[in-house]
Amino acid sequence: MDSLTPEVRARLIEASGAGLPYVLQAMCAGIGDRTYRRWRSRARAGEQPYADLMRDVHVAEGRNALDIKRLITTVALGEKDEEGNVIRQPNWLAAAWYLERRYPREYSTVAALRQADDEEEQATSAESRKRGLLQAFKATRSEDPA
Repeated sequence: MDSLTPEVRARLIEASGAGLPYVLQAMCAGIGDRTYRRWRSRARAGEQPYADLMRDVHVAEGRNALDIKRLITTVALGEKDEEGNVIRQPNWLAAAWYLERRYPREYSTVAALRQADDEEEQATSAESRKRGLLQAFKATRSEDPA
């Protein structure tokens, strides 16, 4: 059975801070995936030292996500030095990527396709209603003996 040594703990936290998934965190620390799953289960039960380990792993994951978010924002918005000189041009692709993932309902390609489908369906329904009303009107006119 693998033991949670200070070296294994440090490697798990380092790997999680790099954004690696659990299976690769375990590989980097030199432990088996099943062992790591067992430790995570024990952490959820509040057992020490596994609960402290997983708290630190989650903190490292959060910091990694924050660093990446800051990088995406910097690339999307561009960057200037203290004098106002542009050192990195804004990148609309990074901005679009971020918006699509942060606000998928409003900006994702899938949302745009759904909106287009909804608009087409509404237009088709409106046209269908118009035809139906016109046919009903013509039918009543042809039945009118006057």
